[in-house]
Amino acid sequence: RDRGGVKKARLEYVRLDTDSETSLVRIRLHTGRSHQIRVQFASRKHPLLGDHKYGAKDALTAPQLFSCCLAFPWKGSQMRFEHLPDWAREA
Repeated sequence: RDRGGVKKARLEYVRLDTDSETSLVRIRLHTGRSHQIRVQFASRKHPLLGDHKYGAKDALTAPQLFSCCLAFPWKGSQMRFEHLPDWAREA
């Protein structure tokens, strides 16, 4: 399907909690488009908490988005760094 010059953007996600109205999700990006996570979740009526530019209606002042893992090749090895914020460990 022709999308008028829109570039393909692909991600996958897993919902890590099931007990509340809001959800903690782990997202894996397959493409790195600008605002990709924000746009894709908002287009499905699930804006990020605090992301008022993309439709959130809560009182938070910034999007609740945290990069917990970064991996990349470096001098023949694969480098990987991972860390969850305190608020995500409690969920």
